[in-house]
Amino acid sequence: MGELLEHIDKSLLGKTLNNINISVIIPTYNRAFTIVQCIESVLNQSYPVNEIIVIDDNSTDDTLKQLSKFDENIIILKTEKQSGAQAARNVGIKAAKSEWIAFLDSDDEWLPNKIKKQVSALRKVKYDPLTVVHGNCFTSNIDSDEKQNWQLDNLNGKNVYKQLLSKSNTFFPSILTSKKALSKINFLDENAPSYHEWDTSIRLAKYCRFIHIQEPLFTYNIHQNTISKNSDKSIQGYQYIINKFKDKIIELCGEDIFINHLFINSMMALNNGKNNLCRKILKQIPNNSFKRYFLQLFSYLGIKLIYFIKIKQFIVRQR
Repeated sequence: MGELLEHIDKSLLGKTLNNINISVIIPTYNRAFTIVQCIESVLNQSYPVNEIIVIDDNSTDDTLKQLSKFDENIIILKTEKQSGAQAARNVGIKAAKSEWIAFLDSDDEWLPNKIKKQVSALRKVKYDPLTVVHGNCFTSNIDSDEKQNWQLDNLNGKNVYKQLLSKSNTFFPSILTSKKALSKINFLDENAPSYHEWDTSIRLAKYCRFIHIQEPLFTYNIHQNTISKNSDKSIQGYQYIINKFKDKIIELCGEDIFINHLFINSMMALNNGKNNLCRKILKQIPNNSFKRYFLQLFSYLGIKLIYFIKIKQFIVRQR
């Protein structure tokens, strides 16, 4: 992690009238075109937060210029060199003065009652610090103006560790948890290329109850620079997570679930034209699998699986 070169230590935002203090952690890199709307969505919360910490990961555009518009409303930390979102988040978590931590990505926006709804949920469990409150989101395609409601599978209760080993099921911009809980897992894994919330949630689930608010809490903006559109990072990140937790996945969920993870990642590689990588992932699957043979054949022919699915859907519609 780079040294902190800049710490504009502004006075905290007004104290909340309720029971808990909240710091918001926003890592950013070259987000001059989205950062203003992002921060405004925090300032417009019906439940005010105590501090907004923006960690600039060595941006080369006008991100810092845009941040200067907010003056004393934010705290700005700056890394010496680009260190990645997880490292930037760790800088913010460790600098935070509040006992509760909320996350937001610098190209997304909270809905106005996001924090209020989460604090209300925390009140019901007496603000137990070993709690993670999360929710669903809207997706918004900046290029096409298309908006959808993204509903996750229910992830609720004190024993969600096994469920999270089976499937990624959280969004970072919806997560509210305590600094104590994050400290208990030794903060965030800075080596994860992507799927950061999946890794973090799995680790938190060993100690924390999860409360799932079954409604959108933020808007996830999709654009050309979104990390989930970076196929290399997505594939590497997925493989990193399942390799990291391989033993626990097999122990608690069974080998079939681990193999299913490999199939998911190999199909992601195939659909993104990463045919050699697809075959490399498939080598971890037993030879007697027809599905493995099928995907290997498609990778050698250079056929994206998504095209086959579309053709099959077309044939079904014609019947």
